[in-house]
Amino acid sequence: MRFLTLKELAFHEEASDDRRALLGVFASIAYVYFYWWNSKWRRNFLEAQSSGNCVDVPFDDCKGFHNKTTSLNSSDQVTTDVLSLRALYTGVNCSFFSQFFICAAAYPICIGETVRYPCRDMCIQVREECSTFSPLLNTVKIFQCSIYAVGGRCITKEEATISIMGGNRSPTSQATSSSNFSNTCPLGDSAYFSDDAKDFAKGWLATWTTVCFISTMLTILTFLIDRSRFDYPWRPIVYLAICYNVHCFGYYLSLFIGSDTVTCPNNRIVRTRSPWSWEHTPCILVFMILYYTMMAFTLWWLVLTFNWFLATALKWSNEAIARLAPFYHGLAWSFPLLMTIIILATRLVSADELLGTCFIVRDSRDASFVALLLTVIIPLCLILFSGCVLIVIGFVDVLKIRSFVKQSGRETGDLEKLMIRIGVFVVIYIVPALIVISAYIYEVDTRPNWKRVSQTDQNCSDCSDPNVGIFMARVFFLLIVGILSGVWIWSKKTVETWKKFFKRLTNNSSKHEPNYGIESRHYSATEVARPSSVNSTGKDHGAHL
Repeated sequence: MRFLTLKELAFHEEASDDRRALLGVFASIAYVYFYWWNSKWRRNFLEAQSSGNCVDVPFDDCKGFHNKTTSLNSSDQVTTDVLSLRALYTGVNCSFFSQFFICAAAYPICIGETVRYPCRDMCIQVREECSTFSPLLNTVKIFQCSIYAVGGRCITKEEATISIMGGNRSPTSQATSSSNFSNTCPLGDSAYFSDDAKDFAKGWLATWTTVCFISTMLTILTFLIDRSRFDYPWRPIVYLAICYNVHCFGYYLSLFIGSDTVTCPNNRIVRTRSPWSWEHTPCILVFMILYYTMMAFTLWWLVLTFNWFLATALKWSNEAIARLAPFYHGLAWSFPLLMTIIILATRLVSADELLGTCFIVRDSRDASFVALLLTVIIPLCLILFSGCVLIVIGFVDVLKIRSFVKQSGRETGDLEKLMIRIGVFVVIYIVPALIVISAYIYEVDTRPNWKRVSQTDQNCSDCSDPNVGIFMARVFFLLIVGILSGVWIWSKKTVETWKKFFKRLTNNSSKHEPNYGIESRHYSATEVARPSSVNSTGKDHGAHL
């Protein structure tokens, strides 16, 4: 059942002329009343004449802009509303005009018999730039910008700039004398991290990014020299290293361009739901590289554990596992791309103040909480849990195979080495992944209670300082998996492979050099369980254990 609108009801074909006339009269009365009420409220707010009764501005922080205001506004409810946003008065740099606008709107400038309020364009700019700082702005009367004049005797932004700069009252000048934070974008005196913390974070990021880049590049080059070292089911290690290597480029791009260019295009901090423009291109590129590669190397780790499960629990041969390669590539490359497009389309990207990058960061908007939960925390948890289940099942079967081999009197040294290498590689991913997920949960849970650098204990008794160490740990343990991806090539065979490569370059290689790839006599789960049960097509026709 659909209810008719007022217009449909008035002009419905079956409506009588009397009903139509009655509704028309009602609409006219309602319109006249609304126009009269709005005009009266606007006139009382904007056109109050002081009749020479100018009084001193009662709020000391506003006296740097002007000293006189009208007495008619001293008891106005708007003053009470503005005082509830005291944080804006104490120097919050959400907008260049934020301090001046609030002071001029709450205590309009009084000159003789003239009272001047800010112009509408100043109100619109301050509300847009500060709405993410405090959602209460939409409930305060002075931020209902339709009540301000477009021109005439209102205070223009040019006049406000002269007042701000002439009085040496920049929006950040108060807090800079008592706290260590940047006067420039991002965030200014509403920052959560000091300059020292940001400088240390960038140095920490650059150091471990370089180590990760070198380690993953060595793994990639070793694969290109001798591809037999990474046959399936271990081939995903190479793609995991490639993802980490490209991930490092995202951090390098941010460090090279500069955090202000990435996180603050047009001197405006990038926040959740911020509208895109061409100036946001560096931010978008950095986000795409970081998020896409993070999800991709996470999925390639899941593929690795799935291969381990196929080889051990289901006794698949290497050739049979390799046939699933197109499926692996379709999943690991397309799913992160789809997620990245969705996030960009919904504008859920925001600036990472500490690292100077763009990612999905918890900020004052509720959408950031949902975005960080649905696009980062939950996917990482699901992938980690699924991988752990596959690994446990695989290890149980490998232990059964080892017991079978021992009972048959055969050596288990190669199998035990394989188990150790798999175990080490699993641990160096699971433990860092748990720490990274815990750090994201910490950000989601504690971010609303963080204390800004410019705040004191008196201003925010329930606030706490953000733990920089947790974020540094997140950076380290995110990159450590890429750094230790080379554990698979940390062996004597790698040295021999590179020796062979350099000999080939110098034309000194012998004609009958041995193959330094993975030897076929190494135990795989299928060969140990049924050494003669795999035919030439790679299909398993043997009996189960």
